[in-house]
Amino acid sequence: MNPFFNFFKNNCNIARKELVIGSPTRTNVIEVEAVLKHSEIFGNLLLSRDGFHESYAAFGGPWQREREAAAWNLLAGACDGFQKMLGGKTTERHIKPWRIFGFVSDSIDANGLARKIWHDDQSFYFIVTAGAILDPYLTYIKLAALSDFLPEAPAAGKVLEVPTGVNSAVTISTDRLAFAGRLAVYSGYAIFFHELAHILRGHVLLHCSSQLGRGIAERIEAYAENPDLERRAMETDADYFAGQFMAKMFLAQKGQNQILGSKPNERLFRLAIAIFVAYYTFEELSGYHSGITRIYVALHGLFTSIKGSTKDKARMIDKIMVSLIQFMSTADFTVKDFSLTDFQNLLRDTQPVINEMQAKFVGMRPSEWKEI
Repeated sequence: MNPFFNFFKNNCNIARKELVIGSPTRTNVIEVEAVLKHSEIFGNLLLSRDGFHESYAAFGGPWQREREAAAWNLLAGACDGFQKMLGGKTTERHIKPWRIFGFVSDSIDANGLARKIWHDDQSFYFIVTAGAILDPYLTYIKLAALSDFLPEAPAAGKVLEVPTGVNSAVTISTDRLAFAGRLAVYSGYAIFFHELAHILRGHVLLHCSSQLGRGIAERIEAYAENPDLERRAMETDADYFAGQFMAKMFLAQKGQNQILGSKPNERLFRLAIAIFVAYYTFEELSGYHSGITRIYVALHGLFTSIKGSTKDKARMIDKIMVSLIQFMSTADFTVKDFSLTDFQNLLRDTQPVINEMQAKFVGMRPSEWKEI
């Protein structure tokens, strides 16, 4: 049996038949599928194990080499984690009376999506692509094969040759391979919380309030035509609160966490790595700042939960950014240089828009909610 498959057999619900989070109705699924038909980048919904088998062949590269079981169980484990996050007390108190559900789609491109069910004022959904978890997994396999990447992590077990590309492979122990998979799920959480922030911070609802009554295709087109600054403001806000959500969920956990560690500084650094790996390949597009800038925004959200002055936190973030960029570069990953000026300009331009959006959302959100 594949050792990675065996690891997940003991650590997640491998009996999961569908990559679905929450309880969407069949009508909900049909509506989401209709939305995806107008956007090629998100692929199709992975509603069943059989459906994944059909999509798997299109992933290419290392996933074609008898890795289907590992890939499926990694995604199933991520779905279980997302389910627990939605059902947890910290998240649940922000959600009710809204209903939120989600899916993993079969696109190998790392991405996410958040939308509202159009004929239900209290139902929202999100999509996290398979690539948002599998792409970081490949990155972590390459990193974990290096002895100086988190050397304190376990390295026991049989040494395997694991494919990382069409004509490339690394040698890695079964313990380090399992460690890479669990880290990939935390990178998936960065995308998950980003999409959840789009819902809970009102971005989706604010947009929908001006688009009701239009056809799905028209609404998608209108959404894409939002002013660049408004879109950047929403993305900045979601990145920041994704970092905050990760801090609330994982930094305050009591006891030992096999992947993140037990010490606060250790957890903080590994969560920073998870955010970095989740976003570093993202390109700058119209309405979207670059992945390297998104990392910086999310890290500022992550660091809000720790003690210290704003300047001290900024210095810590700068050190982490520099060390990770240097390490990734020496490990032959392509990482764009970070510009502090770009980050400062982004905050300067988007903060007034974020403040305006939140002022509007206060009058629209459920009365039970506290400030998020």
